Amino acid sequence: MAFALVDQQVLGHARAEYIVCVNFFSLTLTIGLEAGGTSDSVRQRLKPLQEKYRRNAFKALDHISMLSTPSLSLLQALLAGAMLFQMAGNVAKCAQLSAAACLICSQLGGRYFADLAKGSSEQDSLEARQCIGHCYILDKSLSMSLGRRSFLPDMDVNASMLIPPTLEMPSTPIFNVYIEFAKVQDRVAIEARGSSSRSRLRRIQAIQSLCHRLEQIREKIENGEWMGVDFTYFNIMAAILRLHPDYSTEQSVRDDCTNSARKSLHALQKMELHGLESYENHNAYCHSVSWIVLLYPLCPIFALFCHVVETSEKEDLQLLHDVTQGLSMFAEFNKSMAKVKDWCNTLVLLARSCVEDVDNV
Repeated sequence: MAFALVDQQVLGHARAEYIVCVNFFSLTLTIGLEAGGTSDSVRQRLKPLQEKYRRNAFKALDHISMLSTPSLSLLQALLAGAMLFQMAGNVAKCAQLSAAACLICSQLGGRYFADLAKGSSEQDSLEARQCIGHCYILDKSLSMSLGRRSFLPDMDVNASMLIPPTLEMPSTPIFNVYIEFAKVQDRVAIEARGSSSRSRLRRIQAIQSLCHRLEQIREKIENGEWMGVDFTYFNIMAAILRLHPDYSTEQSVRDDCTNSARKSLHALQKMELHGLESYENHNAYCHSVSWIVLLYPLCPIFALFCHVVETSEKEDLQLLHDVTQGLSMFAEFNKSMAKVKDWCNTLVLLARSCVEDVDNV
């Protein structure tokens, strides 16, 4: 794409698509370089470059047309735009571009991607499959977190076939794990929207099935291998258990949900502590964690807040407080993370007042 831009091989809307993709790739590359143990002087030079690439990409996004003929470059540009807005903390705009990317993906069709994967170079084939994977992860994650319908048609995504594990790509396994999570998130979103129309027994069976599917994914991951995966796993589990029809009446169901919420926040706390210790790649790390936290629902925080209000459990109140304070490092990189921190602060103050009222009785 970069050579095509330099050689003036693309014009009009296609040129804008290429500019978005090239600048987004350059942005992620420079963010990654910060995590590579570079010197302070190099990191200082990277910052204006990052701002330049980010500014160029956002400007080019304004010149993309959804009326253009569906193409891989349009799909890539829309996905890049969605990720840019997610990095900037604008989840609503991210959701809009993600939905648009899903529509383009559907218009291109499975046959297009199958032919592209077989007939293109290995790099082009990988890019096409990665597009499908990223589109799927974004769509299903946003569907659950925002409570909206999925924009991709029903599809049976085989993660191991989509992105086969290789020694040259150490990031492949975690990518496949998040695709498996997305499959569960899709069913969670459907369950949340349609559960009221089904019998209690059917709803319980659906919840048990979702928990079992999530546990099967967990069994394939070594404990603590990826902190972000631990946070995501227990986050989704807490969201599933909150949908249980007996959540408000059965203490055991609430306890299971609270335990998952607690483990999710402990994982988030570990990520926060790791960020404090990662001076050399602090900026890149904060961008990465902000992405994960904003993409998944804040159910664990609210679930633990409700538990503290109900039980006046001081250890859980302290956990809420510590996690909230730890969000400060991410808030300076992301306006939405600052809003999340303010919301968490409000919950902590409310919970603390409840605990103090009980102590004074």
